[in-house]
Amino acid sequence: ISLQYFVDSLTPKLLSSMAKENFVKALADLRNSNVRKISLVEFDFGAKGPKLASARTYNLDDAIALDIDVDWSSEMKAKVKVTSKIGVTIPVTIKNLRFDGVVRVVLTPLTEEPPGFGAILVSFPKAPSIGLDVSLSKIDITKSPWLREELLKEIQKAVAAEFLWPRRIVVPSGVSPSNPKPILSRVALNALSESDPLLDAERKIEESDIYRKSNIKRDRALENELGLDVVVADG
Repeated sequence: ISLQYFVDSLTPKLLSSMAKENFVKALADLRNSNVRKISLVEFDFGAKGPKLASARTYNLDDAIALDIDVDWSSEMKAKVKVTSKIGVTIPVTIKNLRFDGVVRVVLTPLTEEPPGFGAILVSFPKAPSIGLDVSLSKIDITKSPWLREELLKEIQKAVAAEFLWPRRIVVPSGVSPSNPKPILSRVALNALSESDPLLDAERKIEESDIYRKSNIKRDRALENELGLDVVVADG
């Protein structure tokens, strides 16, 4: 089973919210003598997710760990407001995040209770290559010629420092209560006992004209084959 399939499926929702949360934290941690404040105004993750090139696993007693080679030229776009030291607020557009490096994922400790591990640890075993496009209007660049390069440098540093091994983000799996409450309602769970997105897709294919015509051709071919066999047998 390809991990790429799961990454592509999770990109629009789960990865988008995680990226936004960590981007906001990176901006909050940004420190520069020329910047008084920087805040996020708008964030669009885009539909293009990371590409997983290869992975290596580790043999551990109480964890599942792997290093994944990731290449990501994203469609991410963020609009931020930068307030300079002298109080001038400058709108900045940050887009086209580019990431090339290794992502380390560790599931630990392994448990007998679902989902089978206590937390997910995400980090970079070595500093990745991170690129960003920073856009300002010509007027704003004239006012603050230092901003483009300084902002790019500081964001690169903040994002890398947040994850660089042995630093990591920790995503807890949570503790299952004695009487766990289902995420879905009883109605939704009952519906899943009868159908699901994959089954729905199969049914749509079966109901299509192309599928029916294909079945008709197949049945006719089978009938001709049987008829030919009968003739041969009688001869």
